Amino acid sequence: MKHLLAPSLLALALALPASAIPVVNGDFETGDFTGWTQIGNTGFSGASNTPFNHTGTFGAAFGPVGSLGGITQNLATVAGAQYAVSFWLLNLGGTPNAFQVSFDGTPLQVINDGGAIGYTQFSFIGLASTASTALTFEFRHDPNFWALDDIAVEQVPELNASSAVTPFVFMAMGLLMAGSRRKGAVTVA
Repeated sequence: MKHLLAPSLLALALALPASAIPVVNGDFETGDFTGWTQIGNTGFSGASNTPFNHTGTFGAAFGPVGSLGGITQNLATVAGAQYAVSFWLLNLGGTPNAFQVSFDGTPLQVINDGGAIGYTQFSFIGLASTASTALTFEFRHDPNFWALDDIAVEQVPELNASSAVTPFVFMAMGLLMAGSRRKGAVTVA
């Protein structure tokens, strides 16, 4: 139990408060694409319930045939700041298929002819270049569907020497290092 306490304390010491960015309808609980703009091939795309929902009643289902289609939303951001983008993705299998997510025009993940997966959480760090940043999801799935749900975006706090948490982080690291040195001196028969 003590072995788990030290890493937990360090993780707590390093955890800085993040600033959530409102993603309109990131869980698709409106039952449609309210807050999002559909792009490209919009065929076989919409909000639906089981098996497309990860949590709640609805999730987004995408099965455009022959070309990419998807959704995009402009988020209020700070130019030069980093953002943690997370979402849950499901692939019902079959090829050809494609998925890509981009933040500020920069691809975060591209999947071509991916295998079937149950809902899996993906998380990435993206950089905003302006005060309005596009978050875009694009899909193609000729024989089946992709599903998307529970999209969240948070600003990643900057670490710098003037940060108020820095003394606490250094103190916690020092205590952990001192504890590990003592532990090494103990012999067990």
